[in-house]
Amino acid sequence: MAKTAETSGQRAQSFMETLGIFVGLATWDLWMAVLASSFRKWASPQVMRIVSVAAGAALIAFGLYFAFQAHRQIFSPALSLA
Repeated sequence: MAKTAETSGQRAQSFMETLGIFVGLATWDLWMAVLASSFRKWASPQVMRIVSVAAGAALIAFGLYFAFQAHRQIFSPALSLA
């Protein structure tokens, strides 16, 4: 990809897009930290525990889903080269 960008003159555009992704991620993380900090001041420890458990369950569910999808793609008989 770097060689393609270099030969097609898109190096500056690739850099700007990559920079935009990093700036977007940093902005998102900052706002999530601000919201979490503000929410923590208003929420009771029990509410925070419920939110934490729900978020953990969602992360586990997403992880299992993507692991299943990866397993299907890697070990699918249709993709076999034999």
